[in-house]
Amino acid sequence: MKRLCTTLTILFALTAMAFGQAIFVQDFENGIEPMKLYDLDGRTPNQNVAEYTNAWNALNVGFGNGTRVAISNSWYTPAGAADDWMVTPKILIEEGTILRWEAKAQDNNFRDGYQVLISTASDSVQDFTTVLYDTPGEVASWQTRQEDLSAYAGQEIHIAWRNNSDDKFLLLVDNIYVGVPRPNDIRMVDIDANINFGTALEGERNLSITVQNLGSNPVTELTASYSLNGGDTMTTAEIGINIPVGGSYKLVYADMLNLVPTEEDQNLLCFVELVNGVQDTDQVALIYPNFKVFPPVPDFDLVSSKGDSYNFHEILSSGKAVVLDFFASWCGPCQSSTPALNDFFVANGGGDENLMVFGVDIEPTDDDDVVNNLGWGATYPKFSYSQTTEEFWVHFNRNHALGEDAIPFFVMICPNQKDPAYSEITTSAVGFQPGMFETDFQPDYDECAAGLNVSVKEVKGLTEAQLFPNPANDLITMDFGLERSSDIRVTVMNQLGQVVRDLGEISFADGQNRLTVETGDFAEGIYYVRMNRGTEISTFRFSVVH
Repeated sequence: MKRLCTTLTILFALTAMAFGQAIFVQDFENGIEPMKLYDLDGRTPNQNVAEYTNAWNALNVGFGNGTRVAISNSWYTPAGAADDWMVTPKILIEEGTILRWEAKAQDNNFRDGYQVLISTASDSVQDFTTVLYDTPGEVASWQTRQEDLSAYAGQEIHIAWRNNSDDKFLLLVDNIYVGVPRPNDIRMVDIDANINFGTALEGERNLSITVQNLGSNPVTELTASYSLNGGDTMTTAEIGINIPVGGSYKLVYADMLNLVPTEEDQNLLCFVELVNGVQDTDQVALIYPNFKVFPPVPDFDLVSSKGDSYNFHEILSSGKAVVLDFFASWCGPCQSSTPALNDFFVANGGGDENLMVFGVDIEPTDDDDVVNNLGWGATYPKFSYSQTTEEFWVHFNRNHALGEDAIPFFVMICPNQKDPAYSEITTSAVGFQPGMFETDFQPDYDECAAGLNVSVKEVKGLTEAQLFPNPANDLITMDFGLERSSDIRVTVMNQLGQVVRDLGEISFADGQNRLTVETGDFAEGIYYVRMNRGTEISTFRFSVVH
């Protein structure tokens, strides 16, 4: 399936380009000019890519590289071959000149191919008689391509990029450079810190960068540093290496990177300081900006497609195991798995006991109307696509490396009621097989449920708690003792983990206390009084019958 807005969005950005003695540079930040365009196919773009009407368009898109790039389309209605040209002005070539550019295909299953051609006569299409570079399908991640132009030294040439793909998708090109490379010149290509599209799992990990030698000398010494959130600079030097001209190398930092969850977004900056013992002129850097660091089980506020609000940690704190069902409306196996998962949900109380199931949509075009009209037979809450559902999926799929980038994808979490962020991921599965919930999930859920007690008293010094009348009708009263005066937040949740009454933070005295909650407007069912003092939580169960 061709998708313009992929679920995972690339967030790292190149903050400095490595240029030597430049003769011509085009980074498209000021638009497509001075490039000349030819749209020779004259075809009509498919409605899903209708904005790409020109042969090439200079745009800053979420699936680019964080800057403006040139984009060409080959997805037409009716289908057919593209013939879209982007041509440079006249360039005088010197001795030792190279051509370098970056490119990627947007969809790995529909990879656009292209040619790079040379004309020594004019910028007219018929004069481009030499093919410098030709590929039937570019890689679906940014690639740096380089070609030697020494054969044209002393001549004036035009260079053209021609998208000649037949019914593919989108081709992206950026950072065209024609010039003489410096002797010592390094470009950073990638950061590997297990930071996944704006999210990361807390803890220590190895940090590495991949660099490419764009200079005219082999690189034998390299010094690189990193800084987290503007803190101390950590430096690693490697000597005795051999990065040939045009070659790549992976440098692993000696100091481990330790990520700790915070309320604020975090930033990681990696940069090269010395190349062959000489300061890198560009101070080339890559940055992961504004990523979130999550504990093993993040706390998310969610609103279902029906408009009901849920807090993930509160549900876990109430003593419920949770199964996450990651799906999309176009996913056939997701439709097949839903009735089986719903049977598992109903067989284990349908939300009234110690199990909750959440359907989490990962398709950006699936709004509440789409989700509510799927007709797949789910009675558990479902959540249409949002940034939160995407982060949920990325976290368990990528940060925990459980999902294989596929759906349907299921995760079961057994709650740690006192510290829900460190609840246990007990079971996960990718794809659907009949009977899997009975054979794989049920035994793990039974073991989890056997260890749960929704009436645990974790608030230190809280004693002799009694709820009456239970079942309640219009009022529920709770008598309890405290060994010291305390400010305690009190909420009431229903069996789905939804907060139905928030009493806020209440000051209680040491000794005996009484709390009264009106329940006349509550529907019949199971409820929980949740008392929270800092990280201490006590939950008490009661029922309402009218």
